[in-house]
Amino acid sequence: MASKSFEAAVRKVIAPRLAELGFRRFGTRYVRPCPPFGVQGLALIQSKWNGSGYCRFSFLVTRSLKLGVSHEGLAERARRDNGLFDTDAFRFQRVEWLGTLTEVRADFQYGYLPDDAAGIEAAQREALADIERYALPFLRWGVANPLRGNDQTRAAQEEARWHEFVGIPAPSESASATPS
Repeated sequence: MASKSFEAAVRKVIAPRLAELGFRRFGTRYVRPCPPFGVQGLALIQSKWNGSGYCRFSFLVTRSLKLGVSHEGLAERARRDNGLFDTDAFRFQRVEWLGTLTEVRADFQYGYLPDDAAGIEAAQREALADIERYALPFLRWGVANPLRGNDQTRAAQEEARWHEFVGIPAPSESASATPS
């Protein structure tokens, strides 16, 4: 469950921009029709391990073909359709984690401390920038940007922040500390 400060930041940072882009919000899901028969969606997924300590979230990005549905009924049907964000997608649907579309090329989670409102907004702005830079082209053309590189720097920085919070040395530090 989202903290009040996280939800307030969603209403301030993410929801208005996605509304400008034509997405309708249904809880943690954002959907928009994509004529003539498609639906595009974003789902805000928080880590099940979130609590009073270090917290993380990510987005699922999906494109789906919904045959036999009117343009007006696409968003409403998408709101009720749990299969829209099913990671075991069928052939008329593509579902990707936002991180796999970025230069990280893996499931990347945006970290924050629940008591740090500025940190929560910064993490959400970072995610929103990734949505605009990577997810929107994927939703439009169905392909990840082939020029996105393969840079693990952000993932390594996020992992280091988590290790620092928990007080456990990062794997690279503990590997170099062991005598040969």
